[in-house]
Amino acid sequence: MADLVAILDPGETVRQELASRLDSLGIRARPCSDLESFEQSLGGAQDRPACILLDESLAGGGLYDRFPTIVLATSPEPGFVSQALANGAAAVLPKPVVSWSLWKHLDGILRDSPGLKAVMPRNIRLDNGRQIVIRGIQPEDAGIEQDFVRSLSLESKQKRFFFSVKELSQSMLHAFTHPHYPENWALIATIRTGDTEKEIGVARYGPAEAGAGAEFAVVVADDWQGCGVATHLMRELLAVAEPAGITLIEGIVLKENRRMLAFIERLGFVSRPYADDPGVVRVVKVLGG
Repeated sequence: MADLVAILDPGETVRQELASRLDSLGIRARPCSDLESFEQSLGGAQDRPACILLDESLAGGGLYDRFPTIVLATSPEPGFVSQALANGAAAVLPKPVVSWSLWKHLDGILRDSPGLKAVMPRNIRLDNGRQIVIRGIQPEDAGIEQDFVRSLSLESKQKRFFFSVKELSQSMLHAFTHPHYPENWALIATIRTGDTEKEIGVARYGPAEAGAGAEFAVVVADDWQGCGVATHLMRELLAVAEPAGITLIEGIVLKENRRMLAFIERLGFVSRPYADDPGVVRVVKVLGG
């Protein structure tokens, strides 16, 4: 059973946002507006949270000694932070509540959460010496995801989408930036240019049309192709898919895309004919074997 995180916050919007984001990582959430409703929610072992996200207005109440507690504060003053940590809080983090710092602290508490492992950033150094970051895509990445698709050449778009597309529709953009682990997930590769983060590649998996296993897709910015970005993205994606319970992952590749076919075969995929279209090839890899 997935870990349970209790959210104690008087603000309904905060509770809903946190619960939604935790759910997207495969983590159960229990929103409570106050300490009384939280205490009433406690029952058997399965009802006891592994962690509490606690608004500063509800801080204290003897919770620190009973549960790992992360306090969320609008503008945490140094004195408040020091006192909360001295009283036993695991961390005090500033709002807005969804941040990489929150995922990092939760990962330190929920050590066996595959969803948190899937979203956390990994620093990768390419063979050419360039540093990139591979991490789970997030809803706030809509801007850099759209910019990435717009920047792809017509050839790269054709190989990825199999049809001409200028940019993602709003429905596609929402779907692409709101994956739900473990059913589907997406990893992006990014670089920093000053204070700006730029997406240079993405790999994702989702339910296969046939209903068995999962289907993957990967695409890299034209200027970054041949640098190993796709290899790192796919290796990380496979590492995420296996603990998600995916036992078979497949993809459809244009037969003319020989570079992609050679690359995917190096990762252990097997090519098979695609009966519905002689112009494409089905590539398959069994996981966990």
